[in-house]
Amino acid sequence: MGLYEKYRAVAFSQGLTDCAVARLSGVSRQSISEWKHGRYNLSLRNRYKISQALGTDMYFNLKGEDNEEAKNSTCAC
Repeated sequence: MGLYEKYRAVAFSQGLTDCAVARLSGVSRQSISEWKHGRYNLSLRNRYKISQALGTDMYFNLKGEDNEEAKNSTCAC
């Protein structure tokens, strides 16, 4: 599942449309639509704004996984 699909699942669970998320986050509806269709990659600033509007963790918004998955993953660094 891609990042947009994960975002959509969270927004849908909250009863929010892309238009409502755009209004709440201050990210343009056009940017969200372009992202949906794979023609645009959201900037970190816009990802942050959307994560704040949805009440999600920025890590989830960036990586598409929740904190439990991140905590359980190993880093080869």
